[in-house]
Formats: sequence, C-alpha cells, structure tokens
Amino acid sequence: KPEASAVLDRPSSSESVSSQINRLDELESLARALSSCLDNLAEEVSVCHGLLLMGNGASALATHVRSLKGNKEGKADELSRLLEAWENSEDELAYWVREAGDEGKKIAQQMAVIPNLEESAKQRFLGEDQDEEAQHRQLIAQIAASENKIRKLRVAITDLSEENTRDLAEVERRGLSGGINLVRGLKDEIRELEFQISEARSGEAGCRAKTSMIQAKIASEKKRSEAPPIGGESEESPLAEERMEASIPAVPTTVNASQSNDKEEEEEEEEEEEE
Repeated sequence: KPEASAVLDRPSSSESVSSQINRLDELESLARALSSCLDNLAEEVSVCHGLLLMGNGASALATHVRSLKGNKEGKADELSRLLEAWENSEDELAYWVREAGDEGKKIAQQMAVIPNLEESAKQRFLGEDQDEEAQHRQLIAQIAASENKIRKLRVAITDLSEENTRDLAEVERRGLSGGINLVRGLKDEIRELEFQISEARSGEAGCRAKTSMIQAKIASEKKRSEAPPIGGESEESPLAEERMEASIPAVPTTVNASQSNDKEEEEEEEEEEEE
C-alpha cells in the first residue's frame, strides 16, 4: 500500500470553499510540475533507447542533437527580439516619465502587475453566480479529479525512472554516456533561454503598462485644464443677462412724435371750422 501523501490524502468535505479553492490551485500547480518532469524524463528515455537500439547510436543521437540545437537557436532569436522590444519600451517609458514629471516618476517606480494568462481556480469560482453548497460539491469533484491525475503522473514517473536507470547503466557500459550529457546540457541551455524569455516578456509588458498609465494621467490633466472653471459665467447667469441687455440699443421714439403731430393738426382744423 502506498504511503499517505500530505498533499493528496487530506479531507476535503470539512473544508470551507476558500480553503478548497486554495487547495485546488495547489493541486493544479503540482500537476503541471509533474507533467513537465514526466516530459523531460520521457525525452531522456527516448534518447537512451535510440542510442541502444541503433548500435553505436550515432545517427539517432545526431538527429536529436540537431533538433535541440535548432530549438535553441529559435529560442535565442526570440529572446533577442524580446530584448530589443523591451529596450524600446523602456526608452518610450523614460520619455513619458520626463513629460509627466514627478507623477510619472511615481508611476515608473511602481511594481507592474502582469496578469497571469492561466486562469486560476479562484478566478473561475469567484466569477460564477452559484450558492456555496453548489460550489462546495463542484470543488470536491475537481479536487478528486486533480488528485487522480497527480497519482497517475507519479506512477508514470516512477516507472519511467526505473526504466531510465536501467538504460543509463547500459549506455554507460557501452561508453555512450557522452551523448546523454550533451543532450542534458542542451536541455539546460534551452530551459535557461525559456526563463530569460519569460523575464523579458514580463519586463516589456510592465513597461508598456506603465507607459499607458502615464499617458492616461497626462490626458486626464490636460482635459481638466482645458475645462471651464466651475465658478465661471454662463449664458444664463444674471450678470450675463445684464451685459446682454446693456448691449441692446434703445428703440427710437419716432412713432410717438408722429402721433403728437397728427393730433395738433386735427385741433387746428377744428378751430378753423368753428371760425
């Protein structure tokens, strides 16, 4: 009977939903790490088989080494492009920091938070509109599935490790261990390049995020400065109405004058008639 595992053999029915979500994240991270380990181990077993089945193994080893070197060159080219893009993003960020002054410096000194592309269990379940009991049942089912996957990965790794140990002993006996060391060295260099690629990608994304924040800050301040003051005069204000009335010219009184002249003429005619 296998020994109890501190990660797998834990009761889940009595845990809260938040504890179950954290546990599911741990299990998924462990499964990804074990899967990567199994892939690397399977590749080494494949190389050993090629060396042992092909006599001296020169052809199989040469093919695999060429493949690894091609992969390494591709990673190196990708890293070079990312480093150039990162440098350009840093130059652009420095320009906008100078434009924004102290506020830009504060933003540039902040830690850039790059969102993880892999959706975590917490993000999945917090975004769902379910009651606690339904989430509890769903989490128990997913935890059980993750634990089952991890157990299968551990069994596969154990079997491959035993097979790899036997093959390495035979490779060593035939004097072909140099080929295995060469493959391991290339794999280590590729892993280092992948790590540097990840760092460069994160750094470039962080610079772009900070640049966007500074540009938004400058645009907001520019919009605020161009807006009219809160206490300014509007067209409907009393002061504006007074100024508008003062600017309208007075209406001439020619009509009243003409009316008084007509009345005087009528009175004169009446006096003549009476005489």
